[in-house]
Amino acid sequence: VMALAAAVIATVVHIGLSMGLSSQAVELSALVRALPPPQRADIARAAPKVDAPEPPAPEPVDFALLPEFKAEAP
Repeated sequence: VMALAAAVIATVVHIGLSMGLSSQAVELSALVRALPPPQRADIARAAPKVDAPEPPAPEPVDFALLPEFKAEAP
C-alpha cells in the first residue's frame, strides 16, 4: 500500500513538473520570436603576410688570433 502511494505521489509530482516546464517553454518560445533577427556577420579576411626581409649575411671570422687563444687555454 505504501509503495502504491509513493508511486502515485511520484507520478503526480512528475506530471506537475512536466506541465510547469512545458508552460515555461511556451513562454520562452514566444519571447524568442519577439527578438529581432541576428545580424549577418561580416566576413573578415586577414591581411596578406609580407615576406620577411632577408637576414643579414654573416660576418667573416678572422682566425688570426686562434693560435693565441689555444696557447692560453688550459
